[in-house]
Amino acid sequence: LNAGDPSALRGWAVPVATDIAFALGVLSLLGRRVPHSVKLFLLTLAIADDLGGILVIALFFTSDLALGSLALAVGGLLLVWVLTRVGVRSEMLYIPLGFIVWYFFLESGVHATIAGVALGFLTPARPMYGARDFEGRARRILETFPASVDSAADRERSDHEALLLTQVSREAVAPLSRWEHALAPWVSFVIVPVFALANAGIRFEGSVLSALTSRVAIGVGLGLVVGKVLGITSFSWLAIRSGIGRMPAGAGWRHMLGVAATAGIGFTVALFITALAFDSPVFTDQAKVGIFAGSLVAGVLGVTIFLGGRNRARRQTEATPLEVMT
Repeated sequence: LNAGDPSALRGWAVPVATDIAFALGVLSLLGRRVPHSVKLFLLTLAIADDLGGILVIALFFTSDLALGSLALAVGGLLLVWVLTRVGVRSEMLYIPLGFIVWYFFLESGVHATIAGVALGFLTPARPMYGARDFEGRARRILETFPASVDSAADRERSDHEALLLTQVSREAVAPLSRWEHALAPWVSFVIVPVFALANAGIRFEGSVLSALTSRVAIGVGLGLVVGKVLGITSFSWLAIRSGIGRMPAGAGWRHMLGVAATAGIGFTVALFITALAFDSPVFTDQAKVGIFAGSLVAGVLGVTIFLGGRNRARRQTEATPLEVMT
């Protein structure tokens, strides 16, 4: 890269993350051509990729540390952990604590996205009541529920039993799942579009062709397309060969190659890292061009790999016995 801007050396981090929404959207367009297990593998891979991207932000794009604020942020996380361990379930306590932790991470110089990741890991993923416990409690409440409401006392009793049933039903779902379903519409229709639009602006100081052929754009594009394919495929092969992992059910290496190519769709998180990595507006715009071009090529390549395998299997099925033998 051009040594005129030292921040250009940090451009290697831009292709790290995978855009979960766009990558899964591409596979969804393919329908039954992609096994469900492969979609789950891509989802898991994209989450791990995004966590890696956030760690890169924390380690390499952190300003001067304010140890006092960092200690308070870590102390807030420890308090959250203790409260979850002793069984405190009130969200009215955790929401203010979450904002406090975020604020002190922001003040410490560590990128505040780490607060969200840490709080996500600390959110309980298991419900308070299991299936059998929930069924037993719900049945006992329903057995005492008044069949008719003829007086104020009956109304008070029915309200009390209904509130108990609501509480038991709520605690039969893990807090992590509750938050996921509650935040999903906001994330999909508000946060992600605003996030993408805020980071996607490009101001060209030269021609599109010159930006596309710049070293920054080429490096980012190759990282998304070639780097993701080689990295994901080779490490998946090593994991399966060593016994650490196993091939997703109903999938083959063509599916893995297609997933590796589709994972090259970086977009939102890559744009975010770009805004942090480059100080020069010229390098920033060139990196964004590389992200758009690389993500487009990665998506087309992934679709081509999946469709190519489907068409080849169809030709073999439709071929005559003589054609198959030859």
